[in-house]
Amino acid sequence: VQVQHINTGMQALRVVVPFAARGDFHGTNCLQCHYVKEGAVNGAVSLTLSLEREYAELDKRYAVLSIGQVMLQLLLFFLIGFLIRQAIATVAKAIATMLKLDKTMQAIKTDGDLSKRAAVESGDEIGYISPVFNQFIRHIGELKQDLTDKVVVLEKYHDRIEEEQRVGGFIMGRMTQMPE
Repeated sequence: VQVQHINTGMQALRVVVPFAARGDFHGTNCLQCHYVKEGAVNGAVSLTLSLEREYAELDKRYAVLSIGQVMLQLLLFFLIGFLIRQAIATVAKAIATMLKLDKTMQAIKTDGDLSKRAAVESGDEIGYISPVFNQFIRHIGELKQDLTDKVVVLEKYHDRIEEEQRVGGFIMGRMTQMPE
């Protein structure tokens, strides 16, 4: 039982052990000298132990644990803050890349210039979409160039056919005007 010592005010542990009279107590017959019934309390031992060192040690450990807890909380505070800043920076970079991709798309839509390309700045999903978009636009540009080349060929063919028709019409006109 833990008690506070009445006289000194120190923390102490007091143990009281009663002794009962027995016929055989560790090889001694208590009833030879004491004329009491067997089992009757024949005396007691009171032992008081100071707990000041133990409480002082507990106080030291409490202080160390408290300082450790504060340090751990500060470490976690800064670590979580760092992780949040990293996440925000990553999201901001992804949004910036997405906005650049959107701007490039709008510019291509507005002026029809298929030579424009989206800047690839991040390794996230948007950064993955940018090269795919660039390949798509390159492919569309190639298809447009092929179409333009075919239109040029068709225009030349059309011009040649018109020239041939004009010459043929001229010849036919001359042939129909000839006297027989």
